[in-house]
This record gives sequence, C-alpha cells and structure tokens, in this order.
Amino acid sequence: IVYFNNSKFIGSELFFAMMINALFISQPSDVVTPAVGNDLFFTIFLIVFYFLIFGFLFFTRKNHAIEHKFVMCYKRGKEVTVDNVLSMPKEAPRCGGTLAVYLIPINLVLQFVFNFGSNQSLFIAFILAFELFLLASREDWIGTVFFYPGWLLQQLTTSDNYPREKVEGYLPGFLEFIKVERLSTSRE
Repeated sequence: IVYFNNSKFIGSELFFAMMINALFISQPSDVVTPAVGNDLFFTIFLIVFYFLIFGFLFFTRKNHAIEHKFVMCYKRGKEVTVDNVLSMPKEAPRCGGTLAVYLIPINLVLQFVFNFGSNQSLFIAFILAFELFLLASREDWIGTVFFYPGWLLQQLTTSDNYPREKVEGYLPGFLEFIKVERLSTSRE
C-alpha cells in the first residue's frame, strides 16, 4: 500500500501505466481491435515494464520484502522492533502485485476475447480485480486461496537476502510513519 497525502493507493504504478494505455494509446472504443494489434503489444510491454522496472529496479526485491515485513508487523499489532519485523513473512496479501495478478489477465480477456474497448475493459477489470484483491486480504481459508497467485508472484518480486542493518536503518522512518498515521486517523 502506498500512502500519499493521507489517501491510500494500491498498486499505483500499475494503475498509472494502465491508465496511460487507456487514455492515450488505445484505439476508440467503437473499433474492434484484433488480438495481434497494437493494444496487445502495448499490454505485454506494460506487463514487462511493471514487473521488471517497478518490481526489480525502483523497488528492489530486498526493499519490497522489508516493506512487507514492516507492514505485516504493524498490521498484526506487534511492537515494531527489528526482531519482530524480521520474524514476519516477506509476502503480504495487500501487495499491489496481488492486485496486478488479477487485473492484467482480466483486462486481457476482456479486451482480446470479448472485444471490449480499452477504456471499458480497464474499468471493469479494475472493479473485478479489486474484489478478488479484497478476498485475498481475508484472514481465513478463502483469503489463502485467493492470495496464492499473489504469493507466487511475490516469490519473484521479494527477497529475504538483506542485512539486519538495512532493517535497522528503515526502522526510524517507519516509526515516524506510524506516528503520522495515528495522528491522521485520530482526526477523523
């Protein structure tokens, strides 16, 4: 989850890339696009761009795992200490990758099987994917089933191979984040 100006954005990089496709690249919705057209090429490009650039370069696998561990520690109500953070899993159900695992295939099916225009397919795909994402966030067997595709993706986009000092370095910043979040939620 990415916080910006007290609002929550989930998978904001992917959503931004898909909106670029829908708003600037796609053909008008009354034109049926064949599956081998430019939209398919661009959609594949977006998938590669998201997973290679955002998954591995900007938010490295190690930082991605540390972020998950901090969030999991906080969400489970444990005191945020280095040892508690390190004991958390590197996979998190509310990761934007879990949303992407559902959003991209649903969007592709709507565009290239059912011939929806890019704008319509993105809108419908985002609604359906977000509902599946919410199911994956549940704390029961249903959540486990729906989180599994996201868990598989996070095996590629997260890594536990980082020094303890890195977690110690991020701890003050995350504790400051907690203070700010508590202040913002106490005002609501």
